[in-house]
Amino acid sequence: MVSATRVDETKPSVDGKQPRLLTTAAAVLTAILEEPGLTIREMARRCGKTERAVWQLVNQLEHAGLVQRQRRGRRNHYSVDLLAVARQLADEGMLLFSLITQRHNDHHDGPQDSPPFSLALPAMEPRIA
Repeated sequence: MVSATRVDETKPSVDGKQPRLLTTAAAVLTAILEEPGLTIREMARRCGKTERAVWQLVNQLEHAGLVQRQRRGRRNHYSVDLLAVARQLADEGMLLFSLITQRHNDHHDGPQDSPPFSLALPAMEPRIA
């Protein structure tokens, strides 16, 4: 008989590393936002990935319209289209949220189970500058 164990998100995993929800793409975007003049090698070092993997990812991000590359002398400078990234995050977040909600509700549909899963977002107060 196989037993399932619940992962405690507050404790490190067996290898001592916490599971990461952010992808390498998010790490590359963050690196570009922090320092647009980074080389692919420097991005790879920051992300813990190979130069080839980061180079391919930057090309994919550029092709998707999330990153722009501009040649300045002998170096490339990168910029992030924040609006395009926000749109994609919203789309992916809504998809993920609907999948989580559906999966939870599929497994908790009896009266003895917990109520259907929902997310209540706090009301946002306007900021006065």
